[in-house]
Formats: sequence, structure tokens, C-alpha cells
Amino acid sequence: MNEIFNEIKVLREKGLSLEEIAEETRLAISTTRAYNQLIKRGYNSHINYLNDLAERGGFKSHYEYYEHLVKKRGFKSHLEYQEYLAKKKNFKSLSEYQEHLVKKRNFRSISEYKKHLAKQRGFKSHLEYQEYLAKKKNFKSLSEYQEHLAINHGFNSFMEYERFLAKERQKRTLNKKLSKIINQQLKILDKNASWLADELGITGGTVSRYRDGKITPRKKLQPKFFKILKLPYKYLEEL
Repeated sequence: MNEIFNEIKVLREKGLSLEEIAEETRLAISTTRAYNQLIKRGYNSHINYLNDLAERGGFKSHYEYYEHLVKKRGFKSHLEYQEYLAKKKNFKSLSEYQEHLVKKRNFRSISEYKKHLAKQRGFKSHLEYQEYLAKKKNFKSLSEYQEHLAINHGFNSFMEYERFLAKERQKRTLNKKLSKIINQQLKILDKNASWLADELGITGGTVSRYRDGKITPRKKLQPKFFKILKLPYKYLEEL
């Protein structure tokens, strides 16, 4: 059974109200109510419910059904449709909208939310969860699965999709702020990117991506990162 559905079921059996369950699981009350109704109807997960709907409509999976719907609305892919919805809600990009949604649910970042979801499902990390999904769907490796997903999202390759995601990450408030801080601090310290890479024990290319706002340092590297730059932070969430 899907972990979140299982958690809701256990909490209901303990006598908690839907409002208390929403607080415990960090779900919106409307989502908690909807999931509770699906559990009552015998569904093991939201995906299980969506697949059932898709099959009734003659589709192989909920993903195929959703792609059909977005194309019917004039969009090339599911991702393009999500971009449209984000801008319709007055967000500059899909990334900014996703950031807003996870913060609404009391998570500090998208990566923290992904880790939370993975742990909810019994995995140590988001990467381990993705590797499990790849094998479950009969792909030889995670990279083969990622290539498949990228093409399904309307990209020619995973590399092209990665470039798109990097541009999206550059639009995030946190990435912009970090990029500005790194460049300012290197100037103050009279140091360059190569020096920072050597101090951190990482490649110059990785530091360049930090400076451009395409990626952010991994959590375990953050205290060392800020210490080297002589900044009063330990983690990105403090910015």
C-alpha cells in the first residue's frame, strides 16, 4: 500500500480527526479528505485510483491518459501544460510555483520535500526511490529511465531536459540569492572559482554551476561551503 495512504489509515484507526491527520502528514486538508475518501473506496494509492480511471477510458496508464488530455488542450506535453498553469497563477516559472507549493506545506525546499516523500515510502533517499522506480518499470538503469521520461516530456534527450531544468532552477529565489552571495564573497576575499573548488574538493565545473544558480551545494557540504566563504550560515535555508 502507498505509504501516505497507509499512514492516513493508521492515524484514522487511532481516532485522529482529518484536521489532525493533515497536520501530522503535512498534507492540505482538502488532499487529506480526498485521500480518505479513496481509502474508503478501496484504493491503495492515488496512482492506483488514476490508473483505474485511465483504464476505464481505454488507456494503458494514468500517464498516457494525462498526456492525451493535455494534447487535447493544445499543449505538446505534460510539462508544457504545467508551465502554463504556473504562469496562469502569476508565477514566473514552474520552479517558482513548485517552491511556493512545498513551502505552503512547511518544507524549506523542493529537495527537502523529495527526501520526505522518499522516506515516507521507506527509502533512504530520493535517488534510491528513483532507482527503485526504474527497476520496477523494467528499465535496465536509472539513466535509461530518465531518458524515457525526458522523451515523454517532449524533449529529444535527457541532456536537453537537464538543460531545461537548470534554467528553471536559475529562476528560483534561493538559487538567485546564492549565486549573488558567492560572486560577491569571492570578490571580497579576492579569490576565484578555482580556489573555491580546491578548498571544497570538487570540480571547477560544479562551482561554476553554483555561481550560475543552476545547482546548489549538497546539504552535507553546506557548512564547509559557508565556512570557507567566511559567511555566517550553516545551511541554505538560513539565507
